[in-house]
Order: sequence, then structure tokens, then C-alpha cells
Amino acid sequence: MSALIAALQRVETGSVEMKDQKAADASLEGIQKIIIKEALASARENIEEWQKAVEESVEKPWEKLNACFVDREAGAETILENIHNLSDSIGDLLSQLASDEANSELLRVIGVAFKGKEPPYYPEVSDSMRSQLMEMICPYITIGTDKERPELVKIEPIDDDMFTPGIAQDVIDIHYSIESTAKFPLRYARAEIYDKGNSLVYVNTENIEIATDAKFVWDGKMNQGDFAGKYIRYEKSEFTIKILASVRQDYSDPFVGSTIGSVDFETDEWNDNKDMHGWVICDQCSESKKYETYRELAEVYESILDFEGFASPLEYFKNKITFDDSENKYTFLGKPVRVYKSFYPVLKELENYIVKEFGSSVFAQIKDKYSDRSLGGFAMRYINNGSSKSESISPHGMGLAVDIDWKRNPQVIASERPAVLFFIKRVTEMNFFKDAPMPSWQLTKAAHHLFLTNLSKATMSALLESLSKIQEHNEKEQSSVYQMGDISDDIINSGIKTVKKNIQNINKLIANNGDRNDLKLVFESIDNELFILDHKLSELESLAKELFNVLIFTPEGKSGIVYLTERYIPFIKAKLIDLREIMALAETERQKNNPDYSLIPFDDFTSLDFSINTNEVGPLVEEYKSFITEAKGVRSNYSNLENFAKSLQSQTNSIGYDNILLEDGFCDLDDYLLIAMLSDALKARLTEWGGQYNGKKDWMHFGVMAENVRDYID
Repeated sequence: MSALIAALQRVETGSVEMKDQKAADASLEGIQKIIIKEALASARENIEEWQKAVEESVEKPWEKLNACFVDREAGAETILENIHNLSDSIGDLLSQLASDEANSELLRVIGVAFKGKEPPYYPEVSDSMRSQLMEMICPYITIGTDKERPELVKIEPIDDDMFTPGIAQDVIDIHYSIESTAKFPLRYARAEIYDKGNSLVYVNTENIEIATDAKFVWDGKMNQGDFAGKYIRYEKSEFTIKILASVRQDYSDPFVGSTIGSVDFETDEWNDNKDMHGWVICDQCSESKKYETYRELAEVYESILDFEGFASPLEYFKNKITFDDSENKYTFLGKPVRVYKSFYPVLKELENYIVKEFGSSVFAQIKDKYSDRSLGGFAMRYINNGSSKSESISPHGMGLAVDIDWKRNPQVIASERPAVLFFIKRVTEMNFFKDAPMPSWQLTKAAHHLFLTNLSKATMSALLESLSKIQEHNEKEQSSVYQMGDISDDIINSGIKTVKKNIQNINKLIANNGDRNDLKLVFESIDNELFILDHKLSELESLAKELFNVLIFTPEGKSGIVYLTERYIPFIKAKLIDLREIMALAETERQKNNPDYSLIPFDDFTSLDFSINTNEVGPLVEEYKSFITEAKGVRSNYSNLENFAKSLQSQTNSIGYDNILLEDGFCDLDDYLLIAMLSDALKARLTEWGGQYNGKKDWMHFGVMAENVRDYID
């Protein structure tokens, strides 16, 4: 029982404390109301005294009244009316004042200061506190008294004419300035945005900066009304941007600056068709870049297509392309395909041609071959002309073409990758340059297979390294290296002839009992010549090795390299070793008191023919010269093999489509597929194969000829 009593006492005590707190709060609020009402009455008395003085022609300048009234002389009656209205609703005024954090502390101090005292309070209020009280209520009693309010809020005109809310986190920068003055101590500022119907669609939730050079950023997302949480649309612009600034937190009688903004035209259609974004193609495609590309494309599409019944190109193609639905699954070679619906029957006709002419088993093999290979179709883009941008929509952009297995059937533009086509030509003797006769598909496929066969053991890095080494070799001092021209000039044999001549001099000296020192000089001359020959042979051997790695020669040219490396150079090396042994014997005899040179086999060396076989090396030299001449004709700086090597490396690396040229080749389309593509039946459907383009080889491409696109478009 005692515990219950204690608990009841605690509840009663707590209840009393709560009542006391409420009473205290009520007491403070009552004091605050009285002081504010007394302050209003004091202001009214001051103005009425001034009015009476004016009537009686007694000098009492308006400026001597409270600073709140400065420059508001003409609004005296309005101020009195405001004071009257505020005095009748003093509770509402106190609530508004207290809601401002800047005022709440002053009100608390006033309430505490006069707690327990009897009114009137105002006579005891200090001058400083009176000034603060008047500053606090001034904005409320002077509403409507400004003759010409200063322009304290300004907004710069919006220069962003491509605002795309909801796309790539785009925002609009709103530059403004707010000037707070002694007369108008602006403390609160916010942004408001109204759509073209003047409906409020956005209010920022936090106070914005009050400064003379400030910026507010809006992402276009609305937060008012039925559209809260959504981005503002083109159909709701132009929209009005307002910056409001006020001395009061409730924004009554604010200073306002405004300007106009707009949403880019294609924004709505882009945001309404997010499932179509992936079909817009561009280089280094960020979201904003993709939208800009679509914006350009849309203008071209609108000039050539009839979109009646559709809001945009995106909606048009969403209905015209073979996107699968619950009733239809569109395939080509067993893989999903997205093309214009009127072009799809052409692809089916191609498949049926293969089945009819070669049998269903052949078609099954083709489907199996391409089951894990790429297949492209519809893509909203321009014609690909490399670095030279086209302004024409690609047949792919209409859904009127397919790209098949682009890794093994890349696109190579002659003007963009001349080193690649020249390299293919040197390896296969097939000329794909613009001015060359158009090769048949059979010759193209044969060149493809020959290319891969000839390069089956090659690597691009080894090829490029060899080209650079040959160029480095050729740029050395002419007298110190074995140049390409030296092969046919038989320079090794020229050096050996000098050795043979010195041996003849030795024989003459021996026959005439010449001085031993003279013999020594001739021996040293031969030794020096042998040193030079060793160096020349080493250079020739190195050059031959690099030439073999270059892979630019025909079998006849390569046989010349084999002749050098396997027959000529080893033979010369062996005989020079023999000669050194002969000279060693000769030197031994020379140092004897009674030398006998009759046993020295000089004839074993001098009787040999060291001439290079020009029939063997002739094709090698001619092909090398031809390579340099042709390379220079493709591009002038290709006569420098290192320049050619760098260009070849750069151009093969940038072919794209995941193509590795030495491994994938350039035209791996199935023979039966090519036969069907180029059949009279398919040509009658106004189609073409990109492998027969002139100046650009697009071996992956099959589609409607560009000039006949309109024949397929609704």
C-alpha cells in the first residue's frame, strides 16, 4: 500500500510540475503579448503626435521618429491601420515573431525580465531593447508603405538553351544576387519555379544563400502538386524562376527577382522512351553524348520520314522494328535480329535460298557456325565513314541492314587504314584499294585464307620489330653496315677479291725472297680485311633474319633469304675460318730462320669462287625495292619502314570490332551465305554486300542499297 501511495504522490508531483511549467510559459507569453501591444501603442502615439503637430504647423520632423519610419512619411495612415489590425490579433503576431529564430531569444529575455511585475512594462524597457523591439515589428507595421521599393533581388537571364532534366544528371544554374540593407535586412531567401500555366511546381526546402554573386542549382525535379517527384517536361515550359528574399520567415511582402527557363525540345521523348536509348549509337557514348547524338539524328529522321501517328522517331521505330512480342519472335541465322519489319522478309528469303539450293543440313551448319558470333541490325546512326563524319543516315539507322560476325569480317576504310590494305596486298597480292578492279567474292575469300596461312606463325609484334630494325640498319653509316643494295652488288666478294690480291702479293714476295717485315705488313692487311668481312657477314646475317621476319616477300623472294642464310653466308664463314688457319701457318713459317712457304695451301682459298648467285638473290632485292616504292606511293612517309611499322600497328589496333588481324583475317563469311547474298534473287530486292564497296571494305555488311532505302520505308 505504501508503494502505491508513493507512486501516486510521484504522479501528482509530476502533474503539478507540468502545470507549473505551463503556467510559467503562459505567464511569459502573456508578458510578451502585453509588451508587443504596448510597443505598437507607443508607435501609434508617436505617429499621431506627428500628425497633430503637422496640423498645428508645429515643427516636428518625421525623421525624428523611430528609424522604422524613415522614408515612409506618405504611408503614415497605412502604418496606423496596420498597427490597429495587428493590435486586434496580437496572438497571431506573436506566433509569427516567435517562429523566427532570430526573434525568439529576444522575446524570451523580455518575458523573463518582467516576470512577476505588473504592467505597463514598456516605460521600463531600455532604449536598446525598445530599438530591438521596433526593428522586430517594423516589417509588419510598414507593409504597403514603400513608394518605390529598391531592386534588391536580381537574376541573370538563363543562357542554358539545352536544359535536359532527367538526362545525365543535367542541372540548370540560376545566378542571382540579393542585397541586404539596413532598411531591409533581408534574412530569408528561397527559389520558386512556376510552369507555363503559372502553377507552382517547385520550392526549395532550405534557405538559399544571401549574397551579391550567388548560384542556385536545380535538377528539374518538381516537388509540388500532382507532379512532385517527377522532372519538369518540355510541354510545361517555358517556366518562370523566382528568387524571393524577405526580412520575415513567412515571406510576407518579399523582394522578388524572376527570369525564364526552358526545357530542350527532345527531352520529353527521350525520357518517355528509355527502352530505346540503347539503339542510339555514338563514339565514347556517355548518356549526355548519346542524347546529343539522338537530337542530331532526330532532325535528319524528321526530314526523310513520315512520323504521322507517332510522337517521335523513337516511338516510330519502336513500332516499326522487329522487337519480339508475345506473338512474334524474329530471328536470322538462328539468332534474334532487329530490323525494319519490311526488310525482315528479305532475310527470310536469304535463308530459304540456302535451304533450297544447298539443303537444310547446310543451313543447319551455318546456324551452328554463327550461334556464338555477333549479329547486328538496327542502330540509330550515320553512315560510318571513319573520321570523315557523314550527314546521311546509315541503312542500319533505318533497320535495313545486318552486320554478321564483325570480329572476323571487319570494316576497313582505305583512306583511314591504308597500311592495313597495303599489308594485305603484299601478303596476298590482292588489291583492295579504291582504284583497283573489284575482286570477286571467291578471290576475296582466297586472299583471306592465304593471308592467315602465310601469317600462321607470325606475330604483329615480331613483324613491327623487324621493320623497325631494318630501318634502323639502313640509317646507320653506309660504310659500317651491309645495306640492302649490297646484296646484289656482291660486296662480300669484293672484299674477298682484295684478300686474294694480297695473297698474290705474298706469293710474289716469297718468290723474290722478300723482306720478312714486308710479308708481315701484307699479313696484317689480310687480317684487317678479314675483320671487316666478318663484320659485313654478321650484318648480312642479321639483315637476312629480319627480312625473313618481315613477311612481305613472295616465295621467290623468301628463297633468296634462304639462299643467303643457309648456303651463301655459311660457305663464306667456313672459308674465312680456313683462310685464318692458312694465315696462321704462314705466320709460323715467317718467324723461322729458314721458312718454307711451299707447304702453305694458299691455292685452296684463291681457287674458290665467292661470287653471290644473283639469280638467287635478285627477286629478293627487287621485291624489297618494289615494297619501298609501293609503300611510298600509298603514303610518302611509308618509305621509312619504321613509319610504316608504326602506322600498321596503329591501324590494326584501331580496326575495332575486337578484330585481331593476324588471327581473324578480314573476310570469313560462309561461302554459302555469300552465294545467297549475291544471288540474282536477292539482288532483285535491291540489296548489296559491303565487301564490294569501292574505297571501303565492309565485309560484315548486308543490306538495302542506300539509294533504295525509301522503297522499304512506310
